[in-house]
Amino acid sequence: MASNLDPYDDRNKQNLYFRYKSYQGDAFNRLFPNQHHRGWTLKQLYAEAARLEPRLEQVQRDSIITSLEQSTDARKNFSSLCHFAPSQSHLRHAKFIDLLDSLIKLLKAGSLSETEAPKGAVPQQTEALQVDVTIAEDHVSVDDTAFLCFLEDIELLVDQAVDLWRRVAEKSLGLSTASTLTSKYLCEVTPMLNAESILNPSWFKPGGPVATCKSGLSSYWDELQTCAPRIADFLNKAVSPLIKSELGPVYAPVMTQMLCKGAVAVNEYGDSITVSKVPLSAVTAASFVNRCNKVGLDLDMLRKSVETECLKTQKLIQTLASLFPSHNNFGEALLHIRKMQTWANNCCDAVSFGTIMGHLKAQVVLGTRYYLHEVAALQLFAYMCERVRIGGKELPPKLEELFNFVAWTRRGAYVPIALGAKWALGATILNSFR
Repeated sequence: MASNLDPYDDRNKQNLYFRYKSYQGDAFNRLFPNQHHRGWTLKQLYAEAARLEPRLEQVQRDSIITSLEQSTDARKNFSSLCHFAPSQSHLRHAKFIDLLDSLIKLLKAGSLSETEAPKGAVPQQTEALQVDVTIAEDHVSVDDTAFLCFLEDIELLVDQAVDLWRRVAEKSLGLSTASTLTSKYLCEVTPMLNAESILNPSWFKPGGPVATCKSGLSSYWDELQTCAPRIADFLNKAVSPLIKSELGPVYAPVMTQMLCKGAVAVNEYGDSITVSKVPLSAVTAASFVNRCNKVGLDLDMLRKSVETECLKTQKLIQTLASLFPSHNNFGEALLHIRKMQTWANNCCDAVSFGTIMGHLKAQVVLGTRYYLHEVAALQLFAYMCERVRIGGKELPPKLEELFNFVAWTRRGAYVPIALGAKWALGATILNSFR
């Protein structure tokens, strides 16, 4: 059993979803060979497993148990990745895990009956057969339950991304940080969609769950249905300001890129668009925007903070350009910042504001790193600080604070430097080591 899976290991984050799906599919295909088990309800599946269990050979039984245990372990680890989602309870996954645990108990009980039971062992067969009474709804098939679990996983990612902007509204998280982490969560949706297109291609065909899923089975599915007709509005508000800035599509946030995947369907179906007629990634992005609009963000305040940051960054780059007139990249950076200002002036969504803020911070880092590279005194200061640290000694508090400014290229360390005090600062730094 894959009990050593670490849910915080990046290598596992990328494939845990695919693992629990493939392990489960492998177990079911060996337990129900040549049978259309995907159309059964969970109760029917358990009853058929109980009927077939006595016929299984021990090697086959052990192999199925191992796959079921691997699937359960991977599913639980995947769920634990999303424990920061504020409102999700993973009910569908809990029911499916109950089913898998019941099957494992059933198969292990049969295995025990085929060998000499340990003295004092309590038979497990009765307990296992009683579990099916609590398993899921009678009218939902295995395939539909798996689809509902998939929707639950998508909602978990959306919920976590929305929670970032709830924290921005509460002023406990920065704009650029929220934007970067939002891209991370939304980027995870695409691999999940790709995995399902491989494992369950029937979902996305006419007659599959995407086209036939009924209202009421999933609150998130009902939400997606209401968000689909709003893709056109969300897309226009996200794309138009970016076009006016002339920055190009490469600067579009992941949210905007996902909405753009529904552009063809929007042009074809207009207001009559439904979830089955548009890529799920576009509808997912629309649900994220819809939820973000309800967390209490003050867009005017965000615009003002981004515009202020634009002016500060522009002033810094202008100062650096005057100190190094032969460096042509500063002129390109100033043009870039003016385009960012145009984008911010016309922006209508918080994620774009966060993206702009992230690009502005990148300009500050690039400019100040170039300045560090050109100023020998600061290079010498950083080198001497590192020597002290490597030697196992602590820097004096004032030097520690200044070194952290230099090492992480924070703005406050460079405003006085860029105004012409660089050599005086260098002398002060060197004197402090004496």
